[in-house]
Amino acid sequence: MFDKTGTLTHATPTVVDVVPFGGRNTDDVLRIAACLEEHYPHSMANAVVQAAASKGISHEEMHSEVQYVVAHGIASSVGGEKVVIGSQHFVFEDEGCYIPTSESDKFDALPPQYSHLYLAIDGELAGVICIADPLRKEAADVGIAISDGAAIAREIADMTVAADSLNELVVLKRIANGLQKRTHANYRFIMGFNGTLIVLGTMGILQPATSALLHNASTLGVSLKSMTNLLDEYK
Repeated sequence: MFDKTGTLTHATPTVVDVVPFGGRNTDDVLRIAACLEEHYPHSMANAVVQAAASKGISHEEMHSEVQYVVAHGIASSVGGEKVVIGSQHFVFEDEGCYIPTSESDKFDALPPQYSHLYLAIDGELAGVICIADPLRKEAADVGIAISDGAAIAREIADMTVAADSLNELVVLKRIANGLQKRTHANYRFIMGFNGTLIVLGTMGILQPATSALLHNASTLGVSLKSMTNLLDEYK
């Protein structure tokens, strides 16, 4: 098992894009986001602050007290309006924020290869910050999360195991190994058996009807064998 940030990645995430919503512009989204994130000691928060600084965007203290929701995001108030920033689960499910109706297509077109920070103001999505934290050249290219992991981990993982234990990864690996083994065995048998039928038919040893019967019987046999439990092979 590996921790992602700093182990599988270089722990130097960077902002690659800012997508505004609700008639706002990129600088406004980045300014408010940086204003909130500068209080959060996390590499992704630092990426937002550094992105604002690199564009010369000042973000004075314009908000009230900041509230942290562990592994979810940040909530505060700016100009009397509630502002939240964080994961999709936090912003849309926990806080009940919504996407402007006319911009649903823009939301659906967000690049999936990046991590997303969602900023909402007064219950409406105001912007999405796309952050990249590339894998090390020598690292694994599949991200795995478990069902009760952090929301942002489940959101960006390539696969989520529907269990609350890492032990299930062992079972998953056994299933994958067994499936590969069975696939190769089936392929070798089918090619060998059908090849033999063709040769015997060409030599006149087997009649076409007999070859067809044997071919269909072998297909049925392989199909039935393939329906058996893969994990039984490890018992």
